[in-house]
Amino acid sequence: MSPPPCARADSPLAARRRLAAEAFAHTAAYDAAVSTWLAAQVEADGAANTADAADRTDSGSLRRCPPYVGVGYERLAGLRYGENPHQRAAVYRTAGASGEWPGPASSTARP
Repeated sequence: MSPPPCARADSPLAARRRLAAEAFAHTAAYDAAVSTWLAAQVEADGAANTADAADRTDSGSLRRCPPYVGVGYERLAGLRYGENPHQRAAVYRTAGASGEWPGPASSTARP
């Protein structure tokens, strides 16, 4: 069995770096999702025993706020400049979210 094209020694270094970055980003997103889920499970299991006044709402019920939440973002579009012309900027959305950014022309925020 021959190695995949990205693993061959004759592959360009830039392509190998890009593929490595994609693999690590995918792994990191998975790790964050698992960690967030596990933290919520641990919180649900032990919340009733360890809840103090700060963990309760005004009505006395327990809040459901996990101690850890991992969030990933993906770049939707690059912008011409940031807050100042010499700065770079981009628009991001939560990883896995659907929809596209309509662009600055249709933005509801006006200067």
